[in-house]
Amino acid sequence: MSRSASADPQPRPVAAPGDANFSGKLKALSISDVLEFLRVLNRRGILILSDGSREVSLGVREGKILWATSTGSEGSPAHCLLREGQITRDQFEAVVERENHGERVNRALIELGILTPKDLWGALRSQARTIVLELFEWERGEFLFREGEETVGPAMELDLPVLDLIAEGIRRVRDTRLFAQRLPSDSWVFEAMEIPERKTSAPLEPHEAYVLKLIDGSRSLSEVTRASDIGKAETLRVVFLLFSVGYLRMKATPVSVLPSEPQDAEALTLIRRYNEMFAFLHRYLAREVGPIGEAVLGRYFEDQKKDQAALLCDARLARDGTLDERTLVRNLSSLQNGGRSERLIDGLNELLYAEILAVRRTLGVGHEGRAIQGLRDLGLQPVTRIESASEEAEKR
Repeated sequence: MSRSASADPQPRPVAAPGDANFSGKLKALSISDVLEFLRVLNRRGILILSDGSREVSLGVREGKILWATSTGSEGSPAHCLLREGQITRDQFEAVVERENHGERVNRALIELGILTPKDLWGALRSQARTIVLELFEWERGEFLFREGEETVGPAMELDLPVLDLIAEGIRRVRDTRLFAQRLPSDSWVFEAMEIPERKTSAPLEPHEAYVLKLIDGSRSLSEVTRASDIGKAETLRVVFLLFSVGYLRMKATPVSVLPSEPQDAEALTLIRRYNEMFAFLHRYLAREVGPIGEAVLGRYFEDQKKDQAALLCDARLARDGTLDERTLVRNLSSLQNGGRSERLIDGLNELLYAEILAVRRTLGVGHEGRAIQGLRDLGLQPVTRIESASEEAEKR
């Protein structure tokens, strides 16, 4: 029997009007990224998650969980109430008998006088919360979001705020090593977002506010954990929570100054110019959709690596969205048949346009326009002709 936290019968999906679905792989704690993505963008539909042995379905709308079902965890609402000691065995069997005769479980609980409507609502909300919180312990799996799908029938909408569930889920994770997996680099530097920039209303516990004060935009993650009195594991939990709910952002890494040969000077100047644009788009997506923005850009970048294998060989996006200068200069020097400057400009432009497309497809045309205008306001625009290093230096 499937576990359900919804009205009887369980919600059944109906087809979405358009193809706006997306899917991906789950890793440790990535359920927080997926839920935050859906919340910030006010996505509406059905989120289906599977780890091979269980499948969980969540109805999502306007930053809230409307209902939740789960296979692999025995129990209808009556089973859960019995297990938690809220009804007796006799009451449970009376409900099952009615269910066997075709009556809906929720209705039977009310008509037998076992629960009041208010009690039933509370029980369903508690069960749905439990289903969602268990997802934070998953270390692998897959997810599929079906945009625009609804449920058939008058389902009881439970209206559980996604932001509250994210915060509670992170706070309840038992295996603290998961936070070390998601925050593996001790050299990362976080900075607190200014209050007007925060897209969150999640209240903090006293120890979480304490850790937030330790993050000053200059301390590395290792320095923060050493300074914290609550220990490394719990400090990483708090940092992950603050980052997930929008109190923190990754601090952009300054572009390093590399010694170069004269022939590399123009290439480095161009790469640094584009790195500023890549970093801006990375910050823009991270601000709007949270940690999942990094995954979105990563997917578009991997597509570009396939199309530009020579230029982007061994390249990868850094945590601030930039590319390693050494790798690009090395790849550029190996290109044959001349025209290296043109090929570098073309390649960086293609990647830039792909990232702008990522903003458009993720956030909409309005955000695409705002991102482009933001680049212009900073004096950052793609190169449309070969410019000498001296010309570019004058602009900068």
